[in-house]
Amino acid sequence: MKFNIPICIFFCLLYLIEAKAQSIPKQQIRNTYTWVSLNSNWYLKPKFFLVGDIHIRENDFFTSNSFYFGRIGIGYQINEKLNSTVGYAVLLSTNSDDVAPINNVENRIHQQISLNSKMGKFSLFQRWRNELRWQNQYIHNEKIGSTKFSDRIRYLLSLNFQLFKNKKLPQITCSNELMFQFGNNLSNNIFDQNRAFIGIKQNITKSLSYDFGYMYIYQSKVSSNIINHGDIMRLFFYYSLKK
Repeated sequence: MKFNIPICIFFCLLYLIEAKAQSIPKQQIRNTYTWVSLNSNWYLKPKFFLVGDIHIRENDFFTSNSFYFGRIGIGYQINEKLNSTVGYAVLLSTNSDDVAPINNVENRIHQQISLNSKMGKFSLFQRWRNELRWQNQYIHNEKIGSTKFSDRIRYLLSLNFQLFKNKKLPQITCSNELMFQFGNNLSNNIFDQNRAFIGIKQNITKSLSYDFGYMYIYQSKVSSNIINHGDIMRLFFYYSLKK
């Protein structure tokens, strides 16, 4: 098996973050969520494609809204393994401490590069994403203060393993994503969150597939003394249309 430098760096960063988190006493908060999304690619030409995503995350099992998220963009297929995209996204999130149904609005511009490859019997997917984020803060639908800007860097590593010879049967999939952010009042807490996922992935048709499983989120608040633990039942659909 070839030595993979990005994977080694990834797990070293993960270890350092966990070691630092355990060394500082923090307030621990745990929540459960249900997360459903549709992620689509629409190929206009062999090299160019449109991107459209819709995400809904609910508290517990569709008890109340956590956030709505939508993204649009355009991508370029550099070769059969590598592509890049740029796009715009908006996040409408609910603060459970407030009465208003939608309290926070966040606008994003993102740039990303994605790489598909093989590592032995595993299909390997890596994604590097940079997000420019403008966050409006609301209480009871009233904006407070000025817009907060931050730049967030994300690295996703995903592994798929074909357990059965029949490719129509589900695969085992697992992934981990690290996020770091930079901006005003973030100098002492650049770590944002880590998302780990394990589940199954299966093709429904030639164009449509899904993954389903458990996601765990470890998120550090800007104040750096509060840690959110999220237990999530996740169901993501993926649609790709090629001419």
